[in-house]
Amino acid sequence: MPTILLIILILLLLGAIPRWGHSKNWGYGRSG
Repeated sequence: MPTILLIILILLLLGAIPRWGHSKNWGYGRSG
């Protein structure tokens, strides 16, 4: 897989994780 696709997947995951764990009070990515 091209590196670009991997980067896009990582960015999507980083953007989705805080949303999935919103009700679980995730400390990661919620400082701002």
